[in-house]
Amino acid sequence: MNRTELMNQRDVDFIKSLKSNLCLGTKDCFILKRSLGRNMNSNISSYMSFLKILESENSEDYSNIKIYREDIYYLIACLYYNSERKSEGNKKYIKYETLLKRVFSKSASMERRVEDLLTTNYEKNGIFEKKFISLFNYCTGSLGNNESVDYLSLLKDLKNWNNENNYVRKKWARAIIMGIPGKENTGGDEEV
Repeated sequence: MNRTELMNQRDVDFIKSLKSNLCLGTKDCFILKRSLGRNMNSNISSYMSFLKILESENSEDYSNIKIYREDIYYLIACLYYNSERKSEGNKKYIKYETLLKRVFSKSASMERRVEDLLTTNYEKNGIFEKKFISLFNYCTGSLGNNESVDYLSLLKDLKNWNNENNYVRKKWARAIIMGIPGKENTGGDEEV
């Protein structure tokens, strides 16, 4: 397997681990749910619960995650346990940019919030996370009973958010304004 395939498999395994809940007890799920929006460095119990997800997979695959990448995986875990609902039957997985399109035209305020998110870099200062979580919570309210966020796509998008060619931001803008779904980024320009 080449480097890109390994990174993609690592992401797939991480999302499967979230969905299986086999690696976490009820306490750990609750801790991660409660930790949404909090810095993992300031809450060691949530960090330990997060590490249990990574430990349940091949730990060597995660040992080279840069610190801000670890923050992205942590954010995805907290979002998942905060918003995922139990449902019967198969789920339809909706890309996040499609959810943004659903809410974009509801008000001028919502349009500004989405545009503001698209112009904000993902940095360690927490500004991006606050804006993103606020919109995420609003958008997930538009999900149907058997719909769920496509967390794998979201993870890949957030990992590439600061890409110099703004691939993800342009993809989301096209989906929001024109309704054109983005293609998977398989160009190998994904950072580790």
